[in-house]
Amino acid sequence: MSLDAKQTQDFVQLLTSHQSALRVMILSMMPGQPGVSDVLQEINLVLWQKMKDFEPGSNFRAWAFSIARFKILEHLRKLKKDRHLVFDEELCNQLVEETDQDSKHTEAMQEALEACLSKVRPKDAQLLRHRYYQGGNLQEYAQAHNESAGALRVTLHRLRTSLRRCMVRKLKLDTL
Repeated sequence: MSLDAKQTQDFVQLLTSHQSALRVMILSMMPGQPGVSDVLQEINLVLWQKMKDFEPGSNFRAWAFSIARFKILEHLRKLKKDRHLVFDEELCNQLVEETDQDSKHTEAMQEALEACLSKVRPKDAQLLRHRYYQGGNLQEYAQAHNESAGALRVTLHRLRTSLRRCMVRKLKLDTL
């Protein structure tokens, strides 16, 4: 079966959106071990080769993580042959489960933050982007917008508090 351009594009989007979760999984199973980037590339290659086996609409994360787990264990076996300190498979499986839970929680928090940020006034969103996304200087921003840095610090404090409360509410609603 051949995939059309839309299916390939959807697969690439899924693959790229899961890169950080895959990297976290690798790091949790191989703490302090060399070759994390190499293992991620090997996993990406296998996922790409098995693209036709993936059922669109099914759980990409579970599918990718199961393939990743085998590639990581294969890499750890190679390291063990070379006399590197390697965790046993049972501990690796436990680490994968914990990492998966942490990653899901992080994703839920990210979604909650995005939902809460969408409710912020445009002026406040601009300040947040400048300060936290661009790492901009508050003093420069204050001068450029004819405001005092102290007032902007208070505004940022209120925005962070408001976003935190919104996220807590959103996360509680999602778990009900």
